[in-house]
Amino acid sequence: MKKIIALCSAILLSACVGGTSKAPNIYSLKTTDSVSTAVAQSTGTSAGISVGVAEVKVPSYIDRPQIILVESDGITLKKSEFERWSEDLATLAQRTLAGDISAYLPGAIVKSKNFINEKFDFVVYVEINDMTGTFADKATLDVWWTIVDNDNNMVFKKQTKIQNELGDTYTDFVIAQSNLLDLLSKEIATELTRLSNPQD
Repeated sequence: MKKIIALCSAILLSACVGGTSKAPNIYSLKTTDSVSTAVAQSTGTSAGISVGVAEVKVPSYIDRPQIILVESDGITLKKSEFERWSEDLATLAQRTLAGDISAYLPGAIVKSKNFINEKFDFVVYVEINDMTGTFADKATLDVWWTIVDNDNNMVFKKQTKIQNELGDTYTDFVIAQSNLLDLLSKEIATELTRLSNPQD
């Protein structure tokens, strides 16, 4: 009888614990909805070119399902088990960049480069150094980006570090990083246009 009571108690305890577990919030980066004609034209003419965005390199400390932030001391990392990316950050950033760059290059073909044998006029490589933020302070995006031509020659390389105001929620953080990727994409698109129109 005591064994039965103990077993029932364990089952009830397990049910209670399982019933109160919190489901994680899942976030995806937001691709720019649209770019006005004036803004798109400000990056120049790029009709007809094809652009591949290679897999984005992400440092291991943020390459995880949980969103990583930096505490106000600037050195302590904060990992939340209940605030997570919808998929691995490298894939998410790659697809977001491809979508944003495409918006700034009307008439061009821009997509993620997922296969070795895919051929493009230009391929963009992005290596993320920092993609974190501190609540009620700043969100930071620090990257090296490289463009190679269809002969696999490096034709441009640059480090870009940009920041945006950050609120105090994880939604604010995801929106801020989406906006930073959009700014980076515009910069990349402008350079791609220059490279595709060398006479300009």
